[in-house]
Amino acid sequence: MACNSIALANGPATSLDTSSIYARASWKATETLSFTGEIQRELGEGGDTLYALGADWRVAEKTRLYARYELAHQYTGAYGLGVGETASNIAVGIDTQYMQDGTVYSEYRLRDASAGREVQAALGLRNGWRLAQGLRLTTNLERLNTTLGDATAVGVGLEYTASDLWKASGRVEWRQDATNTNYLGTLGVARKLDSSWTVLARDYFNLVQPRASGVGSTRRQNQFQVGFAWRRVEPT
Repeated sequence: MACNSIALANGPATSLDTSSIYARASWKATETLSFTGEIQRELGEGGDTLYALGADWRVAEKTRLYARYELAHQYTGAYGLGVGETASNIAVGIDTQYMQDGTVYSEYRLRDASAGREVQAALGLRNGWRLAQGLRLTTNLERLNTTLGDATAVGVGLEYTASDLWKASGRVEWRQDATNTNYLGTLGVARKLDSSWTVLARDYFNLVQPRASGVGSTRRQNQFQVGFAWRRVEPT
C-alpha cells in the first residue's frame, strides 16, 4: 500500500492511495554471472506497470559489470505530472572496490520517454564506515553529464543492522542541475515476523526548487509505503 501526497506552490496537496503487487526473481547462472527480473503492478483502473531485467557479471575479485533495463507503462497523474504512457531506462556500468567498503563506479544511462530521449554519463564514489556494531555510515558523491546539462549529487545515510528482528536505514541527498535544486530523504524499517515473513515500511520525501526566480514552481512529494516480504527458508 502506498500513499502519495503532491503539493504545488499555488495549489493544495493531493493524496493518491494505491495498492501494488510486486514480485522479484533471481537466477545465479554461474559463480560470477547472475540475472534478476522484477514486475510491479498497481491495482485498479489505469494502474502503472513496471518491468525490469538486470544482469551482474563479476569480471574480477573486486570489479563487476552490470546492466539494467526498465519499461514502465504509465499514465499522467495529478496536475499533469508524469512522463506519459510509456517510458524506458537502460543503464550499463562498472564498479570497482578501491578500499574496504568503498567503490568507484562509471555508468551510462539512456532514458526514453514521451518528453524525449536523454543520455547520461555518471561517475561516482560510494563509501561506508562502521561506527559501532551494527551501525554504519554511508556517503555518496556523483557527477552527472547529460544532454540536457550537468548535475552534482551528494548524499549521506545511516544503517542499523544490530538486531536480529529489525533493521532500519535513513538517507538524505542533495542534487543540483542547471535548472533545479533537489532535496531527497528516505527512511525505511523492516521487522521480522518469523523465519519467512517480514513487514516493511518506507517514507520518501522529495523537494524540487527552481534555481531561477519566476521559472517554474516549487514541488513537494511525500510517499509512504507499507508491505510484506516472504522468503522461502529451506528446512535444516
